[in-house]
Amino acid sequence: MGFGSMPLWNITSLLKMFSEVLSRVGRRGIFCRGWHNRTRRTDLYSDNVIVMDFVDHSWVMKRCCMAIHHGGAGTVAASTSAGIPTIIFPLVLFSDQIFWAKRIQELEVGHSEVYPLQGLTIQQLEQQIKHCLSPLITTRARSLSEVIMQENGLENAFKFFMDFTQ
Repeated sequence: MGFGSMPLWNITSLLKMFSEVLSRVGRRGIFCRGWHNRTRRTDLYSDNVIVMDFVDHSWVMKRCCMAIHHGGAGTVAASTSAGIPTIIFPLVLFSDQIFWAKRIQELEVGHSEVYPLQGLTIQQLEQQIKHCLSPLITTRARSLSEVIMQENGLENAFKFFMDFTQ
């Protein structure tokens, strides 16, 4: 779970909720506090969640079973490329986060709610995580990753750029 540079309403409460839900579903997690380094790590201690400042999304998501984040384009690209289900909580309603949240829903590779994160309940988060860990969603997420990997995005973008500039 991470929200990058996005401001969070109460990072300590969110971590406690995340930890509680992971205990209920028998999982462990990584909580990226991002730019919230004014909060001491000891205030964010949890038995089943490791707290990090930042992580390399492309490396860590390949080792995760799902991702929960704000829906920035880079984070969506990392989670879908890794083939894991994604839960998006858009934090900036006039940004691309809403677009990506809707795309994740349309593609059925995760769950997205467009409401304030501070209104999230433990029951809602637990339901969303269970939904994303279902065989249907995990299979669809892996299938999307296979399609993405076949696109050769970097090579195609470079070719497009070169064709456009010549």
